[in-house]
Amino acid sequence: YGGFPLTKLHMLFIACFKNRFFKTKVPISRFYSQKTFHELRELEKKLPKELQEQRRLRDRVLQTDTDRYRFFLINNTNTTKNARQRHKLSDFTTRLLGRGLSASGLTASTLDGEERVMIDFHGNGPVKFMKLRATRTGELNGFISHPQLDLPISMPLGFGLQTGTIRMTRILYERATPYTSITELERGDVESDLEKLFHQGEQLPTVFSLDTTLSPKSEVIFSGGLMVQPIPPYKDRPIVEVLAPIRERLDKSPPLHVLFGEQKKSLYDILHVYFGEMNIDPNTITTRGVDFFCRCSKKMVLEKMVALGPDTFEETLNILREEPKPGEEETYLKCDYCSSRYDLDDSDVQEIRNRLVQGRRNSP
Repeated sequence: YGGFPLTKLHMLFIACFKNRFFKTKVPISRFYSQKTFHELRELEKKLPKELQEQRRLRDRVLQTDTDRYRFFLINNTNTTKNARQRHKLSDFTTRLLGRGLSASGLTASTLDGEERVMIDFHGNGPVKFMKLRATRTGELNGFISHPQLDLPISMPLGFGLQTGTIRMTRILYERATPYTSITELERGDVESDLEKLFHQGEQLPTVFSLDTTLSPKSEVIFSGGLMVQPIPPYKDRPIVEVLAPIRERLDKSPPLHVLFGEQKKSLYDILHVYFGEMNIDPNTITTRGVDFFCRCSKKMVLEKMVALGPDTFEETLNILREEPKPGEEETYLKCDYCSSRYDLDDSDVQEIRNRLVQGRRNSP
């Protein structure tokens, strides 16, 4: 197949982790760039079933388009499992944050390069807020207030946020300032809210279908979703009419968790189950991996503490020292987005104070 025997095809996937090259001296990155998605899919069919299943289960975004619509699908099951472990989420908040991670990953797929998007939900229900961040390169993270909120699994997701607002901020290359859209929550279920935001704030009709499903044992079976956007012009047709064929196909087809979890279909298969009659060219399909990733570091944490100023820093430090959590004697700070912990010892505190003094001396 393309000059690569089956044994070297196995080496392709092994080399992804060991950073090795083929005997033909073709780097992995160039091997992939020389193959279309359709060609790689044909190669993958020759792999052992175990490796095929590993490829199917990888978190990734699939993207393609026709002359009328743009299609985006995401599987972020492992990312949601990672978020649940990091934030110690309940079943209810796992479903809500899982949908949020899917939505942010899909939205970031419309960006370029390392552009990024931030989506903030602010509600008046038991869940006060949910904050999400994603980049075009596949970095997803987020957190939610009251992560251990214990509500029945049958409770509608909209009960968590209820009423409030949703704000989407995009950091774009060609703009000196971020581009922000804001609107009121529609139902608090994430997908309806984002559809309203895209329609009213972006003037771009969009269909979302998000699905985070747990087993009776509270295990994440599937977390992912899809996003469809019509390509202008709409020929003066009402938005409802433009999106009607998409909603009709989704209503008549099994839900995502059934297709992916029970029927063992890949994102490519799901795309064809839903939209196979829309003349999708396999050669236009692209995929990107996604993962739970946060760029926080101890250096960044110390920088933020310096930015507080002398008075606010001392107040914050006193609060941290006066209210230690049970079993935790060390003073530390925690990243909200990924729950990474950064201990602050005496040398760190002194470094911050020295920098604050130096900054005061240098100020006019």
